[in-house]
Order: sequence, then C-alpha cells, then structure tokens
Amino acid sequence: MCRLSPLLAALAALLALAVVAQAVLHAQTGPLPLAGVFEVHLLAVATVAALLALAGALGGGRARAWTRLVSLAVLVLAVVSLGDELWSPTPDAATGPTSELRVLTWNLDAGGRAATATVAGIAALDADLVALQELTPEAATAIEADPILRARYPYRILEPDQGVDGMGLLAKRPLVTRGSERAPLILRAGLLLDGGRMIEVLDVHPYPPDMGTVARLPVSLDTRRRDEDLGVIGGRVVAMDDPAWALVVGDLNTAPGEPSLAALADGLTDAHAAAGTGPGFTWRPSALEGLGVGVLRIDHVLTGTWLTPVAATTDCSIAGDHCRLMVTLRIAAPPAP
Repeated sequence: MCRLSPLLAALAALLALAVVAQAVLHAQTGPLPLAGVFEVHLLAVATVAALLALAGALGGGRARAWTRLVSLAVLVLAVVSLGDELWSPTPDAATGPTSELRVLTWNLDAGGRAATATVAGIAALDADLVALQELTPEAATAIEADPILRARYPYRILEPDQGVDGMGLLAKRPLVTRGSERAPLILRAGLLLDGGRMIEVLDVHPYPPDMGTVARLPVSLDTRRRDEDLGVIGGRVVAMDDPAWALVVGDLNTAPGEPSLAALADGLTDAHAAAGTGPGFTWRPSALEGLGVGVLRIDHVLTGTWLTPVAATTDCSIAGDHCRLMVTLRIAAPPAP
C-alpha cells in the first residue's frame, strides 16, 4: 500500500481537479461537462482513493508528506462539495403560523409501464400536489377513471402526449391554469392556499443534453440546448409577481453538480440539499431498474422563500427509469404589510 499511495493520491487529485475545472469553466461541450453530471461519483471515488493514500503514507519522508497533503486537500474538497448534498441538518423550528404541503414529482417513462401501475404508484403516496412528466393519453385516461384519485385530487390539469411531451398536475387544493409552453416543456398553474395566497407552480421538463458514447459509455456531452431551456425556466421565475412563492418541480435532466442548475436555483432552495439525506438519486438506466435504486439526481423540487423544505425522500421500488420524489414543504405566513 505504501508504494501505491502516490498513485492513489494522484488519482484522487485528478478526479477532484476535473470537478473543480467544470465548476470554474462551465464547459457545455466535450468530456468536461460529464464531471458535473457525475460529481458525486467522482468525488466518492476520489475520497476512497485519498483515504487509502493517506493510510499508506503515514510516517516520514518528503514524498509521503506530499501524498498526505494532496490526500487531505481532496478530502476537504469532497466534504465541502458534498456536505449539503449527502446530509442536511434538521430544519429550524417554525416561528409563526405555518402549514405543510406534500409535493410528489414523477416522470412516468412515456408509457414504459402499464397505466394501472402508474395509477397505483400515484395513489400509494398521499401527496397534496402531484407533478407528472411524460404523461401519455393512456395514463391520463386511467388517472381520470380511478375513483381514489378522482376523490383525492378534485383539481387536475392534464395535457397528455403520445411521446415524451405529456405533462400533468393533480391537486387537493384549487388550481388556477396559467398556461403551458412547448419549448421548453412548462406547465404553469397557481395553487390556491387559505387566505387567498397563491403558490406559483412550474411543472417542467427540459429535454436532456446530447450525449456521445463509446461502447455505451458516456464520453462527451453537449448541454447547450438544455441550458437554454433552463434559462427560460429561470426567466419565468424572475417574471413572477412574487418569486418567493415559486415552486419549480419536475424532471430537469440536470444533476446538482452542473453549473446550469446552480444558475436556475439562484434565489431558490433545492429541497434535497436543504432537507434530504443521502445522494437522493432519482434516475437509472433501464439495465439497472431491477436494483431498486437510482444513479443520478436529475428530478428536483426548487422553492421560493415562503416554502421551506423539511423532508425529501425518493422511492425507486417501481420499475421505470425515474423514481418518485416526495418533498414536504412548510408554508410560512408572510408578515403583515
């Protein structure tokens, strides 16, 4: 192990440098954007390599000193970068009148499962607001026909599509239709709260970036179109009368390590980073569906100031490329004018 320590430290440093380079350069094409997509994975491997290098470099010697220094630097970077992503402190106690809202978002895999299974997956989690992406006509018909969902969600906006463009919202509270867009896919609605307050909901689904592969392994990425879509979504938030009541939810096809997500979330709160524990992965390739876990976190709930995430959990037990993401929000009453 002692002889391998410098190599392990070099590997850890190389992986960490790739993550840092993407964070600084914000590359949109080529292999470097993959460092943002797989930031958690790269830093996890770098952490293991750094710990092994550190264990093997105990003792004196200049080479061992450099190995220890590099390993410690990588460990510090991993802790700083992944701290909020993997662990969240207990939310502060509420200081005034509050209520809670449970939000479920689920990409339905464009008919990749039976409509009855989709209905069962929605009904199994008692959310107050359900945001759906890749809603097909078959799934929409099954949702409308199901007596449990009809009773639970009297307010519905369903815009199905035979491909991947279908969108939908189900709610226990009244929904006010704000319209929809196709480029990028945005379904807008107001969710009416007690006292006449309104949460401005954006159910979104920008298309994924173009990926280059070799032997089915990703080797390059082109995020330009998707990043433009995220910019449009961010513009819709800025244009709201009061972005403090914004709720952006859906399949963003963007991992938390990508700079474009940080730009969109500027001024908003990432529910998983604020209230989730663990990586919160919500997507997996079809070959890994049977494992019951995800490998990337690309489904998100982003909130304005008056919506505080207090819990965020994923359920990957149902076959499909996307897991269900459930977030509990605490709704604070704004101070009187």
